Formats: sequence, structure tokens, C-alpha cells
Amino acid sequence: MKTIILFLFCFFGGLLAQAQDVIFKTSGDKLIARVTEIRAADILYQTADSVQNGPILSLPKTEVFMVQYGNGTIEMIKLEAPAVTQRAILQSPEEL
Repeated sequence: MKTIILFLFCFFGGLLAQAQDVIFKTSGDKLIARVTEIRAADILYQTADSVQNGPILSLPKTEVFMVQYGNGTIEMIKLEAPAVTQRAILQSPEEL
């Protein structure tokens, strides 16, 4: 009976541990957290030990490589390139 209870505890404990999101940083570090929002310039998250009532932290997108969600979905973080504008420079032959 004790082995069955131990097995069930380990099984469900493993499922709960996998339900967290993982943030992979460009430096190679991993953060176990719950991602709350991905904005244009940063990612908002809560650390795994403070999900219930902890503060929401922010991480710049430039420091994040990808996010693996608890359901297995992977989101690669791509920085949006600034729009390149070209301006015509008109010069008369005398100015050249």
C-alpha cells in the first residue's frame, strides 16, 4: 500500500513540475517560471516559487532565446527589426 501511494505521489508530482514554463536566455541560463505576457519589448513572468502571490518580473526580449510552455509548445523569440526608410537625396550637378 505504501508503494502505491509513493508511486502516485511521484507520478502526480512529476506532472505538476512539468506544468511550468521554461525561459531559455541567450546566455544559456534557464528560468523555471510562468510566463504571463509577451509584449513587444519584454516578457513578463513569475518565478516558479512565487506563482500564487509573487511579483510579476520583466525580462527584455534581447536576453531571451526561446520559451517552452508547460504544454510542450515552443516559441522562438524573434526581435522585430526596425523599419528601414530610404530618403532620396537630390543634388544638382553643380553641388556634386
